[in-house]
Amino acid sequence: MLWTLAEHRKRSLAVGGIMALGLVLVVVGNGFIDAARAGLRSSYGDKYTGDLFIAAPTKSAITVFGADPGPNAENVLPIADFPAVERVLAASPLVERWSAQVVAHVLLLVEEEARGVAQVLGIDQVPT
Repeated sequence: MLWTLAEHRKRSLAVGGIMALGLVLVVVGNGFIDAARAGLRSSYGDKYTGDLFIAAPTKSAITVFGADPGPNAENVLPIADFPAVERVLAASPLVERWSAQVVAHVLLLVEEEARGVAQVLGIDQVPT
């Protein structure tokens, strides 16, 4: 086998070079993907969605972006006795930080003419 590699040195170097380049691309590509994942986690997940989502019970599906729109859409009600939830979150050693957020659909008006609907996501309060 070594004799074959030595006999076809140019081909062996070309194939080996292509394989080495492919390996470098995989390693660098994985680095970019890991950096992008960490950036998304810190810029989006840590600020908006977090690891846990708590909402009042509803009949329709609800996410961090609000209730599903459509003919059966319902208003998402505030959590009953929210101060009790705040006390539990503040006392838990498992919770590092949390934020109360508001999600709503708003009507966009331009010169008193409806131009569309947008979704807003805002932090209601940030505990200290």
